[in-house]
Amino acid sequence: TNMIYRHCQRSLPDDIAETIKLCNENNVALVIVDSVAMATAGLGDSGGDQNESIIKLYTALRLLNTTCLLIDHVSAADMEKKGPRKPYGSIYKINLARMAFDLRSTSKSGESPLHIALHNIKRNDGPLLGSVGLSIAFGTEDNVDWAKYELETIKATSLLQNMGGAEKIRLSLAEGMKSVDELIEETGEKKAYSR
Repeated sequence: TNMIYRHCQRSLPDDIAETIKLCNENNVALVIVDSVAMATAGLGDSGGDQNESIIKLYTALRLLNTTCLLIDHVSAADMEKKGPRKPYGSIYKINLARMAFDLRSTSKSGESPLHIALHNIKRNDGPLLGSVGLSIAFGTEDNVDWAKYELETIKATSLLQNMGGAEKIRLSLAEGMKSVDELIEETGEKKAYSR
């Protein structure tokens, strides 16, 4: 698969004509925007509507007529938050997206393999997708950098934070039978009684 990298010097909406041309000439199937903050840099002013730059970005991206993956950041306070985290800034980042995911990791920076979990927090065309665990190993061989991606069962408690109770229990039981007390300890869910 061929990948094209383009270093932009201005906001994506201001550079959309060149981006459209590049996508059309190369039959681009996926555009990755890293990051949303940089793609909107210089749009709007401090006294204006904080949502304006995000609306302009999404409007421009629709002109590409291809799938777009936007990478964004959460605030420092949200980093430790349990449950779904929202991107820093405008609510329109989530409202205008067709689908949104929260990515979490238990690995330290530079550690290989990385263990991450991808949690679907918004989906316009149906129910939320189940969470996915990934192991990403990095290395260098014969002066060539490589990365190996593998699906894995989500195990670390911090990666389970964003999931609902039923999904946490399903993933835990996929490893084998467990007692109620073991499930409570592993998932952090509370014991409920029915009469």
